[in-house]
Amino acid sequence: MNTFLTIDVEEWFMVENLSTVISRENWHKYKSRVEKSVDKILELLDRYNSKATFFILGWVAERNKSLIKKIVEAGHEIASHGYSHSILTSMSDNEIKNDVVQTKMILEDISGYEIIGYRAPCFSITYNTIEILKDSGYRYDSSFFPFSMHDRYGKISGVKDNSINEIGNGFFEFPLTVRKVFNKKIPWSGGGYFRLYPFWLFKRGVREILREYNYFLLYLHPWEFDTNQPKVKGLKPFNSFRHYNNLDKTEDRFINLLKEFKFSSIKDCLK
Repeated sequence: MNTFLTIDVEEWFMVENLSTVISRENWHKYKSRVEKSVDKILELLDRYNSKATFFILGWVAERNKSLIKKIVEAGHEIASHGYSHSILTSMSDNEIKNDVVQTKMILEDISGYEIIGYRAPCFSITYNTIEILKDSGYRYDSSFFPFSMHDRYGKISGVKDNSINEIGNGFFEFPLTVRKVFNKKIPWSGGGYFRLYPFWLFKRGVREILREYNYFLLYLHPWEFDTNQPKVKGLKPFNSFRHYNNLDKTEDRFINLLKEFKFSSIKDCLK
């Protein structure tokens, strides 16, 4: 059964919903909280015998080298989330190329093994980026979210929903999971949606998706396990809701899923 767990490793202050208040230039002013949350995730994965792919920002990796090594030693996959969480549609092809190559080199140097996977910040993937990833030595992408009602999600053609897609000679796309409700594609893969939906409904949807497609990909962030993170003021109400809604429920819901489903990393599927 193809049940993949992915963790997008970024600091609490890097989230796009907070970017109107916290600029990238001021990231260095904020206290890191990522290691404690990742430690919690690693402990739970060990307890319930599951593996994950950790998509890590180069900016975070450079400042948390021991954390990267800890993830590797626990038997999980390290993959690239780009360097500084810049949305791809705001970057030139040359900027994207430099970003994905730089981050690959940073992660390989710290982890000691080849980095083959990539996820675009905010799922802002483009077709040109896929070609750049192929040329840069990546073997797969996991950025395509087949949900059209989100302003930051990117689009690539020829990808089947809820399925492992080979979109080039030896290059694969692992899309985010969606569920059809009244003939509309609804996000069913994690993040804010995981915290928004009633959990009994979310889990029932996972079972139905697995029965139909034999594919489910979950994504979460370390900051979603951090109920004591600083509360940022001055956010638009909708952005504040998307970030803080039901953070106190993330850990219990995650444990519940781990008890029922055994997750693997993406790399394990490509061996």
